[in-house]
Amino acid sequence: MIKFDPARSRAVYVGVSRYDNMPNLPAVEQSTSDFASTLSDAYLGAIPAANSTRLINPPDQDAVGVALESAADVAEDMLLFYYAGHGISGRRRGDLYLSLPKTSPQRPAFSAVQYDLIREVILESKAAVRVVILDCCFSGRAALLGLSPDAKDVRNELEIAGAYVLTASPANAIAVAGETHTAFTGELISLLSDGIPNGEQYLTLNNIYTQLHSRMRKRNWPEPQRLTTASADQLGLVVNRAYGSAKKGQPEPTPLPPPPIAPERIAFERTIFLALRDRQADFQRRSSTPASKLRRAVRGIVGPTEGESTYECCRVPTQERQKINLIRRPAHPSKTLRCPVCGGKIPNWHDHTQGSFSIDEFARASIPIDDSQYRKLVESVPDGRLDVMRECTVVHEDRCQSRIRHAIPDLMGEFGPPVVIGLIGGVAAGKTLLLAAMINELRRNADVQKFFGISLAPLHRGIERSYFQGTVDPFCKERRQLAKTMAYSSGITYATRIDSRYAGRSFSVVFFDVAGETFYGLDSARAASVVAGASGYIFVVDPVSAVPALVPPGKNRWPAPSGFTAPIDVLREYRRGPKDPFVPVPATIVLTKADLICDSDSLARRWLESQDLLKPQTLSEESEDVYSLLAGRDAKQWLYPAESFMDVSLHFASASGVDVLDSGYFPADGFGQRRVLRPLLSLFAMLGIVDRNLFLA
Repeated sequence: MIKFDPARSRAVYVGVSRYDNMPNLPAVEQSTSDFASTLSDAYLGAIPAANSTRLINPPDQDAVGVALESAADVAEDMLLFYYAGHGISGRRRGDLYLSLPKTSPQRPAFSAVQYDLIREVILESKAAVRVVILDCCFSGRAALLGLSPDAKDVRNELEIAGAYVLTASPANAIAVAGETHTAFTGELISLLSDGIPNGEQYLTLNNIYTQLHSRMRKRNWPEPQRLTTASADQLGLVVNRAYGSAKKGQPEPTPLPPPPIAPERIAFERTIFLALRDRQADFQRRSSTPASKLRRAVRGIVGPTEGESTYECCRVPTQERQKINLIRRPAHPSKTLRCPVCGGKIPNWHDHTQGSFSIDEFARASIPIDDSQYRKLVESVPDGRLDVMRECTVVHEDRCQSRIRHAIPDLMGEFGPPVVIGLIGGVAAGKTLLLAAMINELRRNADVQKFFGISLAPLHRGIERSYFQGTVDPFCKERRQLAKTMAYSSGITYATRIDSRYAGRSFSVVFFDVAGETFYGLDSARAASVVAGASGYIFVVDPVSAVPALVPPGKNRWPAPSGFTAPIDVLREYRRGPKDPFVPVPATIVLTKADLICDSDSLARRWLESQDLLKPQTLSEESEDVYSLLAGRDAKQWLYPAESFMDVSLHFASASGVDVLDSGYFPADGFGQRRVLRPLLSLFAMLGIVDRNLFLA
């Protein structure tokens, strides 16, 4: 281990939270200040405050340059530079730029700090050890090293001879409303403040990186990256506060579980929930007319006529339904299709002489075909249209929010307006695993299909193959942890056709997996275009962040915001009438990873062990219990969707049944999906795809 002299060391902390031309990052200011305070803590013995410079929202490049040069000139033992904010990759050479309040993302060279200049100043310093910590995004989406097409260029940009560079993955610096710290810096502060039990007396840079990597991986956050030369990673940065707190080789004492929620508190919260239900039911009754209002509000579902309930418009009248077995498509397929990716209206969808077509998997390595080739393919190949993707023509117009070329299945508009379902939650909430488990269970559970009168068929073979091979099979068959949702992409997560015996028709159903943090990043407009146009929503609650006291020891338990606020605010702006108390769209709230809290909470244990999949009438009771648990544990911010939408159900679920191992795989013992279909089937009932009467007690 290498020690350093704090008196002969210097640190510069730069945090940029406010921007004129990019989304603000509110958590950055607190992150920068708290990180600097942590390192200046007298007990930890890092760099005293007198030897540190903090720059919060510096006005220009010169302010950063002067502060860094001043520190570099006098630092003899260690020089530390920390930056948190938006990172931008240059257009031509891929140069890295650290943004400032007035930075223009289109012209970073003239308005941001080029990292190459930072590196040059640090290289010229006579400090024995130089440490750089970057909590920023580089292109706004791609992972920092090894995952990006520009990985090699970015690595070269970061290298400093004889130094240690620790970086967060790009999207970690995206702040969430109400969150105190960014994910990366928050973990770093927690680690330095609490120490490592059974560790050495000092936390070396190598110890810090190893622990950070393990914690971030367990939470399914982006894994931090490092670049080190010589023996810089052996620098003892701070004193290990947990040194001597536990004997080596012996486990730490298990903390006592939190007391159960008092019965009177549960009764009170249930009363609040039932009163909320009454207000929602009253709003539904008042919203049943006129048809034009709900036709605009419930985008993707044809609006009801006067006298029908909110979702009755999705169904065929009872007398007509009795005359048919199953209709493969509506009598009048959509002439104008609303693109589920960008939200734009595509006119003349059934005019196959317009637009461009392609074949191959998911149109990523597409082979263009013209109108004659299209007709030949459709006529000569059985179900040939299952291989065809069609480019959204709205992308060429100013009204496209995506601004990125994208394609949708050619069969998308054959079954009426597509039903678009958005999964919303934090990047580590478990949305990807939950959706994979839902689709896997829905595909293979014949009893569920028979009971609810539905069957599934591919909407596009490439999407089907890509999703199952890349997501469902690795998780459900190989028990592998999946990468988290980093940011909004320009493609569909999954799409399928659902034939409903109850509705007497088929539906095109499209799923999107959207990280709530995306709404604070550079992709907020693209994410908003999807969320604002969805037919229904699944909000995913992570108990590790919502109710950390219930999570077993060993998990990284720290409260974090839900990621629901920004997307719901978008919906309130675009989908709710000026005097409406609720957004006129259905939603479900899923407390996922419920297996983690079963030992600490009897409500979660009871429902996760319940075998009531084919007893949907227990839905109301389950909703009351989920609401009571979250409200009773003071996690009401996670109930924001329940208070915002006119039709909501709440659920316990676990996509895996067990916690992931350090290897990145789930253990075979106990692995399996639990209650993952309940929230999806409930949403289907609210949308009229299955019979809602089945869910009534």
